[in-house]
Amino acid sequence: MAIPADTFQAMLQAWSALHGFVSLEAYGHFAWIDEAGRDALFESHARLTAQNAGLPLD
Repeated sequence: MAIPADTFQAMLQAWSALHGFVSLEAYGHFAWIDEAGRDALFESHARLTAQNAGLPLD
């Protein structure tokens, strides 16, 4: 079964955005932000990524 091009593009963009964010976190690039701030930043980034992919937010 083929995945429609727009769905594949949304999936790839979401995966790359989240992968990039997690990589930055894993390698300590957000160490200057306290834990609560990092959690809030990740939640915001994940919600924005989902919104851009056309996923429901709630």
